[in-house]
Amino acid sequence: MHKPIEIIPKRPNATSTHLEVYLVSQTAVLFKDNEPELITHISSGSGEEWEEEITIDPGTPENETEEPITKVLAGTSITPGGVYSFYRRYVKDDGWRTGSLGRMYKPVYFNYGVAVHGAGNVPNRPASHGCVRIPMHIAEYFPDLVRNNDQVFIFDGVHDPEYYGSPSAVRPGRDAHDDDHDHHHDDGAGDVDDREDLDHLDHGSDDEHGGADHVHDDVVDHEHDHHHDGCGQHHDRRIERG
Repeated sequence: MHKPIEIIPKRPNATSTHLEVYLVSQTAVLFKDNEPELITHISSGSGEEWEEEITIDPGTPENETEEPITKVLAGTSITPGGVYSFYRRYVKDDGWRTGSLGRMYKPVYFNYGVAVHGAGNVPNRPASHGCVRIPMHIAEYFPDLVRNNDQVFIFDGVHDPEYYGSPSAVRPGRDAHDDDHDHHHDDGAGDVDDREDLDHLDHGSDDEHGGADHVHDDVVDHEHDHHHDGCGQHHDRRIERG
């Protein structure tokens, strides 16, 4: 007889509920009291350079107007290893949000604008622009499984998460031709924001792994029709990017 499979956390002393993301195998496990609550495949940052045009939803940090605006964005798709905590989510309305990191379904943010979120396309390989994609049916209830301040450990297969700490992300929405690399953060404003207990996070590592999804932009001065299909994909090439 085969022995039962036992799944144990690599960080048993983390918060009682915590997420471990394994980039090498493209999988993630949510533990509750060190027992697996959820196991899923994921799709993380592809590591590729990209440049494309995207329409930013109104009422977001990148667009404080009342109308969608179109920006040309460029960057490198990276999901950085490190130790983080969930701190914000967007679950209101239909759950969809389009910001500088692209189109995301019910995102739960853990590294400024980088989130765990649903996507219509979640291949068993790195394909995102920095976020951790999960299947849509899991994204429906994932926000209910985690609370703000629950820890997130990103294992990149090179170093332990603690090696990186919690690197700062480059703020999405920068001019594509701006050579000023001062680090500012975009908190990925959504629905719920809880920051009172974030002082324990280590923001000391700000190295080459520090940009979750290094994004730069150039504003295009025209409006664009904002349509998408049932999988959250636009009817042009601006598809799910996060």
